[in-house]
Amino acid sequence: MLHDYWMYRGDNDFIKNKLIGERGVLDFFSKYQQPDGSLKDTPYWAFVDWAGNMWGEVKGKDGSAAIYDLQLLWAYQWAAEMEAKIGLQDYAKIYHQKALQLKATIQRNTGTQLKKLYADTKEKNGFSQHVNSLAILTGMVSDADMLAVAKGLLNDKV
Repeated sequence: MLHDYWMYRGDNDFIKNKLIGERGVLDFFSKYQQPDGSLKDTPYWAFVDWAGNMWGEVKGKDGSAAIYDLQLLWAYQWAAEMEAKIGLQDYAKIYHQKALQLKATIQRNTGTQLKKLYADTKEKNGFSQHVNSLAILTGMVSDADMLAVAKGLLNDKV
């Protein structure tokens, strides 16, 4: 929401005073990141959508899920952008590095060449529209693969 407000309103002074909150939220989630950057076993109810199961959660056997990693990736990307423009350059660099690490981890853990889709978990036995939409929005998908992923997220039956 902070990023959206900043993009649409351009009120840098207002947003600058809110960056401490942004940093606090990202710091909370960083405590649940594994050495490769992937989130694991975040506390509380991590709701995404009822489509996964009756509790709205989709996690792999190890407690991780691409949807949570992609949401965090997007948050790091947006935070890096805001910090670079109106915050502190040191935070921008930190968030940019965290985003790069997480992007590589997501690609390694859930990207598939065969289907040209991103899997929900490391087990690669489910491919949701949620994950693949976020993969597109976060820049995980190359221009060359964009059409295949877009078609796949609309037509895949697994």
